[in-house]
Amino acid sequence: MLVSERVSRFIAELTFPRACYYLAATTFISCAASIAVGNKYVTPVLNVAAVGPFYLWAAARGRYRPAVGLSLLWLTCLALFFTVGATFFSERAGAAALYAEAYNADFNAWLADDTVAFGETRGYALQIVEEGGLAGGLSFITGGIGGLATAAVNANYVSYNAGRLLLGSTSGTYSIVFAWPFWEVLKVIGFVNLSVALGVPPVRLILRREVDYKMALEHAFVGLFFLATSVFVHWRAALFWRDVLADVTIIG
Repeated sequence: MLVSERVSRFIAELTFPRACYYLAATTFISCAASIAVGNKYVTPVLNVAAVGPFYLWAAARGRYRPAVGLSLLWLTCLALFFTVGATFFSERAGAAALYAEAYNADFNAWLADDTVAFGETRGYALQIVEEGGLAGGLSFITGGIGGLATAAVNANYVSYNAGRLLLGSTSGTYSIVFAWPFWEVLKVIGFVNLSVALGVPPVRLILRREVDYKMALEHAFVGLFFLATSVFVHWRAALFWRDVLADVTIIG
């Protein structure tokens, strides 16, 4: 059987549960490869290569919810694997993730002093606007792939920071719960929904298939809601989050 025939048969027989299984496996491989390579510019490419075929499988069929579900599963696996990688291979993980070491340094400075700019909600909101605009623009141009790459970059540097926090923790329970700030989780969920909302329609148009703009608009609003909620949670909970982590973390 020709390779093209095997690929066609695989796609035809692919179901959502089976896609989830394969996606978890490919994400682990991409994460391990990115840490082994240790190149921060190659890492997003490897990460997106793990989810791209499955995302496009859903996008080509106009299935918005499976596209979001697969993307969120991918990011959850990526965050878990990269956090573990940062715990055991800290130096290589830091070299593999864009902004990882800078984010970790700023986070540690915030834990030591709650007046530093890192903890300001205004600065975080501006970051949301900048990164959201980038994710949205890239998604529209690349059919969603560029937006997912932006989400992967965010997941990697926050996961690296989480791994470093676990290394310096005096209380594993608190650090596991608080290592990934909840507002960062909401931000990534927002990016995924925006990426799908702005990425699926171009894919469908390229394939000359009908576009469900209502679903696209719904996911765009969901994405914006999560981003706005992320800012609100940062405003209301960041200092509490910081105080808990500062009490159980050896900063350094």
